[in-house]
Amino acid sequence: MFEIGKMMEEYTFEKAVEYILEIPKFSGKNSLEATREFYKYLGKPSEKSKAIHVAGTNGKGSVCAFTASVLMEAGFSVGMFTSPHLVSICERIKLCGKDIDKEAFLDVFTELSNYLEVYRKDVNPEYHPSFFEWLFFMAALYYEKTKPDYILWETGLGGRLDATNILENQVASVITQIGLDHMEYLGNTVEEIALEKAGIMRKYVPVIFYPFDKVAFKVLIDEALRSRATINFVDTYRISFLNFGDKTIDFSMYTRYYGYISLRLNTIARYQVANAALAVKVISHLPDTESITKEHIIKGIAATKWPGRMEEVAPGVFLEGAHNPDGIDAFLDTIREMSGKKKHLLFAVVSDKQYDEMIKRIALADLFQSYTVTTVGGARGLSTTQVRGLFEQYTDKGVNYEEDIVTAYKKCCDSLGEDEQLFVAGSLYLVGQVKEYLGSLEA
Repeated sequence: MFEIGKMMEEYTFEKAVEYILEIPKFSGKNSLEATREFYKYLGKPSEKSKAIHVAGTNGKGSVCAFTASVLMEAGFSVGMFTSPHLVSICERIKLCGKDIDKEAFLDVFTELSNYLEVYRKDVNPEYHPSFFEWLFFMAALYYEKTKPDYILWETGLGGRLDATNILENQVASVITQIGLDHMEYLGNTVEEIALEKAGIMRKYVPVIFYPFDKVAFKVLIDEALRSRATINFVDTYRISFLNFGDKTIDFSMYTRYYGYISLRLNTIARYQVANAALAVKVISHLPDTESITKEHIIKGIAATKWPGRMEEVAPGVFLEGAHNPDGIDAFLDTIREMSGKKKHLLFAVVSDKQYDEMIKRIALADLFQSYTVTTVGGARGLSTTQVRGLFEQYTDKGVNYEEDIVTAYKKCCDSLGEDEQLFVAGSLYLVGQVKEYLGSLEA
């Protein structure tokens, strides 16, 4: 641990990251009012950019990525604040598709720590941002310097009490698929969780969502009417699949502003159709829609890449970040649409997820020839013994296990035949560690 407020030359990027990662040990979430007061003290950085606020259970990052890609294709500069990261903490703060570099990261870290030192001395000696709030403030300071036209702000948990909900410059509120996740914080039912997500709605600001679930849909409509937000949702009856290829998906959709648009996704993830459609709907309700053409949308959607979502990292090897039951269902839907090659699964999960239900759905779907389980380690990691035991409750197929992720991944790849495919799923931490290993091979 080192002191807040040391001058920049005493920090390194590595030490700054170390400090941020240590924050959960001594500072938890603050009240929204406390977060708002410190944001005001910072001068409300980034408020001059147009904010697109995104909440939801699944698909937030993907919707942000599709929306940002279209905006950039149309010539706008775009910031994007998302979480979690897969390999580097710099992934959380992007500008025009590129991660914040280490020098800029250190600059805003130091600026924030110096602000906080004075604030604690002169205003509130007890205040310290949480882990997520710290990164949110860093992003705001970075975007204040770089001045993007638009910033996509992804919530951390929920919406109503999320640190990002102190923003006052929203031009659109977006709510992605809602499911049962983070129930210890957000509620035990879809209705309760949807209500928390709906907390990002603003009076007269367009709220855009996709009718994934009838229960959540009703809550969102009711809350939009109550908050007097402008209601907009994707018309699912006007989405048509045109082709499901080995590497791409073609579909068409209708919006009132653009009419029919035929789009190609450079992914095999079937669930990305809904996320791309939601992004197109968002684009059609922005202040600069008149400057964004069909061609910008077509090119921007096709150019979108979002790591860890059915990402093919080697021939026949895919990384999938599904980490809750709804995410697993979407993952399995994609697997069902794929070719007849034999499929194998490398799986790990963290202990605060609905891992029993996830494993049950995977095993009962009976889409994989074999299972290999590993552990992400740490306090949240679920042991291979527990994961293996759960798989064996639901399947008669053999379940291999390997404690070390890299060893497990290499063994799975080494045994893969030409007519076989490997899928790595169950946790973003698992995906991140595999990507880190693959990155080390390229270094």
